[in-house]
Amino acid sequence: MHEPVQRPRRADGDPEPLAVRKELDGAVLRHKPCPPARQMQQPLRIETVAPHHQRLLVPSDHDPVADGGGGLAVERHPVHHDHADEDRCPEEHNRMHGWEGTTTLLHPSSDEDKTQPVIEHDSGLRVQGMALWLDATRSRDRSFVSHAHSDHAIRHRRIIASSPTARLYEHRLGRTLAETHAFHAPFEVDGALCRLLPAGHILGSSQILIEHKGRRIVYTGDCRMREGLTAEPISVEPCDVLVMECTFGRPHYVFPEPAEVARRLCRFIEGTWDEGLTPVLLAYALGKGQEAMKLLGDRGYSCAVAEPIFRIARIYEEYGVRFGRYELLDPTLGAEGVRGHVVILPPHLRRSQILEDIGPCRTAMLTGWAMDRNCRFRYRVDEAIPLSDHADFQELLALVRQATPKRVYTVHGFPEFAKHLRFLGYDADHLG
Repeated sequence: MHEPVQRPRRADGDPEPLAVRKELDGAVLRHKPCPPARQMQQPLRIETVAPHHQRLLVPSDHDPVADGGGGLAVERHPVHHDHADEDRCPEEHNRMHGWEGTTTLLHPSSDEDKTQPVIEHDSGLRVQGMALWLDATRSRDRSFVSHAHSDHAIRHRRIIASSPTARLYEHRLGRTLAETHAFHAPFEVDGALCRLLPAGHILGSSQILIEHKGRRIVYTGDCRMREGLTAEPISVEPCDVLVMECTFGRPHYVFPEPAEVARRLCRFIEGTWDEGLTPVLLAYALGKGQEAMKLLGDRGYSCAVAEPIFRIARIYEEYGVRFGRYELLDPTLGAEGVRGHVVILPPHLRRSQILEDIGPCRTAMLTGWAMDRNCRFRYRVDEAIPLSDHADFQELLALVRQATPKRVYTVHGFPEFAKHLRFLGYDADHLG
């Protein structure tokens, strides 16, 4: 997106395919044709500030800047995250999340539109007129935290979250002042009536519905429409403004049915054992690891899991998730210690001493990016299996159709998804 900047690699990061990098370069800042009602406004334009900065000037009818252009100046800067993200290919995550800016999006096409709420994007999101931040990526006094993955959860003085998310947040980041709410229970923030809704992503993941100045605004966080094994099923409510993720917002990201994914996974395991080798699954420590444990345990497999996955599985059990047979992986026991077990590791451990200690093995990455033909080469594994805790392209479209929003903002993914929504007649923009 901003190629001259060298982004930090994840511990398990692989180079981003050149074709993908070229295809997406600058896509977030692409100017879209204005509908007739907006033809008289100042067009979007890009001003080069430095080789590693770009300034996005967004038209505004009430907040002119020093250049006299009547726009809001936005500078995008790189931001660092840790390596626990759940389903982003290594360099995709940096590209999609590693650039942030201060963007105020207005609705100036009519007098009625000008009364609509404004979504601010500045290292997180918030509704203008409210102090509450949504998944802020900079430490704030108070932030809603949709779930405990590291690209959505950092240290804040106070958080609003579901009870499971607050527990997982504490496990990963330490104690904080947490205001927890049950799903669908109303509560008030900054004079607005709010409710948390299940998002279907991982245990405790939540959307937030904000009723503000007569408008219903929903921020989804990361979500999934298909029902998983270890997360609460998503609840979709009608809204006026929908702020949604679009991680897999390209048409070729359509995942197989869950039963087919399970069959592929079992074939990989049985085929590996037939060769006298140990099957090793690579799955992120929070969410994906427990989903794999549940899927395999329900089918009678025994799992040996790395400590980060094991500790979080214990927390899942506190909230009623029941797994089959599993144990903490002890790599010092060698191949004999994992005989008859499926080993599950976080991806960053695939080049660690652990794989040498357990002996000959075959590896499979569990990720939605398995829909890319080069996925197994990018992750340097023997197989890639499309087990994802995100919505695929068709699920994202279904979410929009069910929510019936008047306005859509997309975040955390491909800008092309907002463009696709515009082709379908929705008023949509990508925030980055």
